Amino acid sequence: MEHLEALSLHEALASLDSVLEEGQKQEKVPVEILDDLLTREHDARFERRVATNLRLSGIAHPKRLEDFDYDAEVDVTQQLIQELATLRFLHNGENVLFLGPPGVGKSHLATGLAPKAIERGHRVYSITLHDLVDRSRTARERNRLHVVGNTLTRPDLYCWTRSAICPWIG
Repeated sequence: MEHLEALSLHEALASLDSVLEEGQKQEKVPVEILDDLLTREHDARFERRVATNLRLSGIAHPKRLEDFDYDAEVDVTQQLIQELATLRFLHNGENVLFLGPPGVGKSHLATGLAPKAIERGHRVYSITLHDLVDRSRTARERNRLHVVGNTLTRPDLYCWTRSAICPWIG
């Protein structure tokens, strides 16, 4: 148990007793028990990574693509969304732009792609155009514009939302 703690295998340590008990009941060989233990550790780390990266992405209310209402928006097909969910456009270096009037699901689709990208190891960043201008203006005043530049060059996927709402005056 000391080695599990020393290696920071916290989930494996926390579930050790239950995994051993389950393994004994099912008469598993030691390698199967070890596999169960490491699977739990791996899954816990994956969930923590996804949760952390989703929080860091700036997406306040992520959506699920599976919850999109295809009946309400006839121009968006399930086949198109399934294709976007493959994230092939990221690997091909292509852009995806959702255009339309308010309430048709543009933000839902954009914030629904973000968790899929994060689960596959991509970096995601979401910001409104208004916030980007504000942060850039503040950074320029503090001679820290390079920080904004660094922030914008890391992600693989950007979710720009509400770009038509710009309540600032020159």
